[in-house]
Amino acid sequence: MKTSVTTFQIDDVPAGKYKGTFLGRKGPYAAQNGNMIFWEFMVDVNGEEMLVSGASSDSFCTDPRCKAMKWALLIDPKFTEDKKEWDDEAAIGNTIGVSVTYFDRGDIMTPTVKELFTWQEKAQDT
Repeated sequence: MKTSVTTFQIDDVPAGKYKGTFLGRKGPYAAQNGNMIFWEFMVDVNGEEMLVSGASSDSFCTDPRCKAMKWALLIDPKFTEDKKEWDDEAAIGNTIGVSVTYFDRGDIMTPTVKELFTWQEKAQDT
C-alpha cells in the first residue's frame, strides 16, 4: 500500500488571542478516541497572516459540552441550535476571535486553537 506524504501546514503562531478568519473544516480523521475534525483559521499576527487549527470530535449535538456545536454557533450567526444540519462552506470567510495555546505532543509543542469567541473590532481613535 502506498501512502502520500503531506506537508504539515500549521504556522508557529504565538499563544494569544487573535482576529481570525474561518477557512473551513477537514476530516473526519480516525483518532484514538473516535473521529476528529480539524477546524482551520487564518489569524492576523502583527499584520502577517498565519494558519492555525483546532480539533474537535465529529460529534455534533446540542449538548452544551459539544465543542463542534459551540464553535459552529460562534462562527456562523445564521446557524441556530434548532437547525438539523450545518454547512460550513456558507461560513467560510467569517471573522471570529481565536485563542491560541500550545499542546504538548511529548516531543514537540504544537500551536492549537483552544477557544473561539465573538470578535469585536476595537473602536478607532478619532
